Amino acid sequence: MQLVRRLCSLWLVVGLSACTWHVREDNIVIPRAAPSADLAALRAQLPAYRIEETRIAAADGAQLYSLRFLRSDAVASVLYFGGNGYTVAKHAATTAKAYAEAPVNFVLVDHRGYGASTGTASLEALLADATAVYDSLRAEPELGAVPLIVHGHSLGSFMAGKSPRRAISTA
Repeated sequence: MQLVRRLCSLWLVVGLSACTWHVREDNIVIPRAAPSADLAALRAQLPAYRIEETRIAAADGAQLYSLRFLRSDAVASVLYFGGNGYTVAKHAATTAKAYAEAPVNFVLVDHRGYGASTGTASLEALLADATAVYDSLRAEPELGAVPLIVHGHSLGSFMAGKSPRRAISTA
């Protein structure tokens, strides 16, 4: 029995060592267009926030769809980059619930080519957009007046890691 286990283990190691998987950008970046968020529904669900819909211009002219959830008692702002399947319209209410207990503003952005953002998605473009979004928020008086924390999940962790300072990334 011991010999059979060892032979099976050896076969498994040898068999799997020949396996490779090429990671291509299209395995990682999978854009999904979607409509913009239903602001009336969000405002009804989340009365503690002033919700603003905006577009942030990327360097190449793409328009990045964004929702800002603002509170008068905010001590910080959070820039949240979602994962590969994340669109602001689909996940805004759930994300808002995660931040509801914290006295923070938060900003959600659809990656280019995702949700209601325009442009063609590529990893290089998404990373460049992260810096543009961060810089845009830092320049705004209400969001830039308090510390800006960058939070990324899954694919969004690439963007959070690219954004300057105070990046928090979760798997």
